[in-house]
Amino acid sequence: DFVTKTDDIDNEAMEALKKAFTEVKYTLNPNVTTRNSLNDYYSALVSQVATSGSVGKSILDAQKVTVSGIRDAREQILGVSQDEELQFMIQFQNAFNANSRYINVVSEMLDHLLRTLGG
Repeated sequence: DFVTKTDDIDNEAMEALKKAFTEVKYTLNPNVTTRNSLNDYYSALVSQVATSGSVGKSILDAQKVTVSGIRDAREQILGVSQDEELQFMIQFQNAFNANSRYINVVSEMLDHLLRTLGG
């Protein structure tokens, strides 16, 4: 019951409020001519917002999967394998050592040749 300032019960205000919630005169979409009561309008609005949120979440999840797949593919192409890098480092170290020994042998040969021929 609605009570006025003079503590009288105002059934007319209560009926007007009830009518505002139950009267079919509201539209959810201006392009659709179907009219709804305020209760139906609110229910449809909540449903529409929930559906939009669900669609947005699905799109977000799909984008996360796509980004993850692209990131994994990128890591496969650009990623550094520690075992492979260690193998290359040992290979280059062995090549350096072999070249160093070769240069030492050539240097010793030149020294021996110069000592033998020159003096």
